[in-house]
Parts: sequence; C-alpha cells; structure tokens
Amino acid sequence: MAITLHVTDSVIAGLQVPEAGIMARCKVELAVALYSQTMLSFGKATELAGISPQRLDELPEQRRMPRHYGVEEVEEDIAYALLSNA
Repeated sequence: MAITLHVTDSVIAGLQVPEAGIMARCKVELAVALYSQTMLSFGKATELAGISPQRLDELPEQRRMPRHYGVEEVEEDIAYALLSNA
C-alpha cells in the first residue's frame, strides 16, 4: 500500500524551502516527526526520509528531540544493513 499526500499550492508557497527540495525536505520532516512521536522506528524513518541512517541520526540531536532506540530498532537496522550490502 502506498499513500499520496496532497498539499495545496498556498501551503507549498508558504514553505520556506527552495522549490527543488520541497519533496525531499517534507519526507525528512515527516520521518523525524513520526519518529519523535514513536509512531515510526528509526529504521523505517530512515527509509521514509530517503537519507542515510547517519544523517537521520543527527537530526533529533540537533533539534534536542528524544531518541527511541530499542531491540526492535536494532534488529531493523541490522536487517537493513544486510540487505543494503547484498
């Protein structure tokens, strides 16, 4: 299942993000927000954001957000690393 999020032109115009980077930035912001609310694991947030785990790992720290990293997240990260190197 995939979802599409429709954002109005007026909201897009209100974003203080260069037009070329809007989609990527919105994905990162959504990933960080869902991760910070424990609605998404770190591994899945990385997948949604489309950035490296190292880069995503920096964002909560820069924003002084709590981290949620447990056994499930470690297992997901290991599985992701194994798939990435296959």
